[in-house]
Amino acid sequence: MLRLSGQDAYFLYQETQTTPMHTLKILVGRPTGERVPTFSEIKQAISASLDNMPGFRRRIVGVPFGLHHPVAIEDPEFDIDLHVHRLAAPAPGGASELDEVIAQISSYPLDRSRPLWDLWMIEGLANGRVAYVAKVHHAIADGQASVNQLERILGSARRELPDAPVKQWQPESVPSMGRLIADALRDQLGDIRRLPGLIGKTLQSLHRVYLRIRTGPLDITLPSDAPVTPFNRSLCGQRDFASVHFALADFKAIKAGLGGTVNDAVLAVVAGALRDYLLARQQLPAKPLVASIPAAGIEDDGARRTFGNRASGIMVYLRTDLADPLQRYAATREAMSASKELLELLGRNTFHSWASYVPPLLYTLAQRLKVHFRIAERGARTMNLIVSNVPGPRYGEPMMDFEVEELYSGGPLLEGVALNITVWSFRDQLSFGLVACRKAVPDLHDLAQGLVMQHNVLLQLAERHGA
Repeated sequence: MLRLSGQDAYFLYQETQTTPMHTLKILVGRPTGERVPTFSEIKQAISASLDNMPGFRRRIVGVPFGLHHPVAIEDPEFDIDLHVHRLAAPAPGGASELDEVIAQISSYPLDRSRPLWDLWMIEGLANGRVAYVAKVHHAIADGQASVNQLERILGSARRELPDAPVKQWQPESVPSMGRLIADALRDQLGDIRRLPGLIGKTLQSLHRVYLRIRTGPLDITLPSDAPVTPFNRSLCGQRDFASVHFALADFKAIKAGLGGTVNDAVLAVVAGALRDYLLARQQLPAKPLVASIPAAGIEDDGARRTFGNRASGIMVYLRTDLADPLQRYAATREAMSASKELLELLGRNTFHSWASYVPPLLYTLAQRLKVHFRIAERGARTMNLIVSNVPGPRYGEPMMDFEVEELYSGGPLLEGVALNITVWSFRDQLSFGLVACRKAVPDLHDLAQGLVMQHNVLLQLAERHGA
């Protein structure tokens, strides 16, 4: 039995019927063997791989009276047939038809009475291709954990790690109410013992920020800086999905020509696409949009974590207020640099550690009130959208006689934040997965095409500057 951290449990407390908190991992490719494996054989192969995937047989069990965060147990009723499904994409099975199927899969929450994942095999795609769509709750895996999971599936982890003995899976009985309460009280005492150390660490972080500000201004976003946009509304229950794919070499060329990092190039492309999208609809605010950007947390030395959450996050101005693409690139790069500096001063894991001390009932009540009273449409906004850039698996060996040609991801939305752009690298590709509330962004594919246009603009500018 494993206690969820406050950061893990946060994603459970945020979830409502219109705010499912899962992520999507999409693998598209084609069979490589002489014959295509049957659906039954695919399920058997997935079932056999779960010994290397801690968490995929774990079910979440709540604690009575909200005395502590939930626990995860090895589900005694685990049944692979309830988690692996198949669908046929509508004809002609192109990219837009696959996006629509993914949108449908993304629109409803996972069943909390079972381990929090599903896998869909999508057949009927053009040119004999097949897609696998994994739907995994954010409570059990953040971006880095998901990468490590996929590296195990794709076989790449075996390149660097020695074969370790796999413990035979042992289901657990569902704990009694008495044990849940007793363990919760015991763990609360442990949290109390750790509290003075966390307070001291937090004060040190704030002191570092104070000393830095004394040396000069730090241009960072404030909690109420985000302007009004169509993306900031209470969520509907329907999702839309779009994806675009680029050569990773193009973004490296932009970085080489204009400076900064690949992530700076990604953010500049997103900023330009958002500006064009909102300007065309006469909805561009005068102030720059603010993106919430997850940042990798501090991992244990040598660990390839496949369960839970360690990511931190920063708020960054995307400088959609600047029309000139070179000025926008430079300003977005500066904003990202300032936000990263603040994150390092505060400590990547410091403030997320406080999540363990927020009472579960308070978390849940706050989210229900936010949804019921549509507070997201009335109060100050801390962000306009989420932009996540995750270095994906480094290798791509065939799995189950299946060659992966594209691998990309889609992230969850938050109440009042109806757009998520998740970027994953894989092999020589950089793929953007866009998830949106269909009512807030009814023309998501227009925004996706805007990413293509801005990529072309920055690539041409980089080539001129590098010449």
